[in-house]
Amino acid sequence: MIMGVINNFLPFNFIAFGQLFVTGGMASIINANTAFMGVIVSGIFLSTEPATWNRLVGVIIGVAGVAIAIGVTPTLLTADTSNLFVGSLAIVLATVAYAFAGVWGKLKLSEYSSTQSAVGMLVCSSAVAVLCSFLISGPPSLAIISYPLDLIQVVIGLGVLGTALAYPLYFRILEVAGSSNLMLVTIIVPVFAIILDALMLNQFVSRADLFGFTLMAVGLLVMDGRLNNYFFKRN
Repeated sequence: MIMGVINNFLPFNFIAFGQLFVTGGMASIINANTAFMGVIVSGIFLSTEPATWNRLVGVIIGVAGVAIAIGVTPTLLTADTSNLFVGSLAIVLATVAYAFAGVWGKLKLSEYSSTQSAVGMLVCSSAVAVLCSFLISGPPSLAIISYPLDLIQVVIGLGVLGTALAYPLYFRILEVAGSSNLMLVTIIVPVFAIILDALMLNQFVSRADLFGFTLMAVGLLVMDGRLNNYFFKRN
C-alpha cells in the first residue's frame, strides 16, 4: 500500500496536474530529476548505496540543469509564468516521491518477486485512486465509452505498455541494480518524449530546455562513474 501511494498515486497525480501547464517534453526533462533525487535519498537511507564524490558532483550538475530548464522555459499559450512554475514544481515533487519509493522498495519488498511486487503495488494504488476519485470528483464520466478507439488506446498505452509491462521490469532492475541505479533510466525518457511531442502534438522545447537537459545528462554521466573510469583508464 505504501509503495502504491508513493510510487503511483502521488507521482501520477503530480505529473498529471503539472502537465496542465507544461508540455510532455518539458515534463519528461524535469522527471529526469528522479535520478538525482534517488542518489540523495539512497545515500541517506541505504548503506549499500553511499553518496560518493562523483555522485554528489553529478547531482549538483544535474540539479543545476533542472533549474535552468524550469527557470528559462517560455510559457505555453494557455499558462502564465506562475502556472508554469507551479506545474514544474508539481513534477519535481513527483520525482521526490519516486526517489523515496525506490528506497522503500529496496528495503521492504526485496523478499518478493518483481511480478508480486508490481501486482501488489498496482492493486493497492488502484484502490486508493478509485476511492479518492469518487470522494473528490464524484462518479467518473462514462462519456469515454462513446469513443471505444480512444478507450482502447488509453488501455494499451497507459495500462499495458506504461504499467503492466513496465513495473515487473522496474522491480527486477531494483532487485539487481539498486535504487539509485534504477533512477538513472529516467535519462532515457526525455529523448523519446521530446520526439513524440514534436511529431504527434506539435509541442517543441526551447534551446534553453535542451541546454538544461544536456547539463542533466552530463551530471548523470559523472554520477554513474563509468565516464570517470574511462578517462582514468586512458590516462
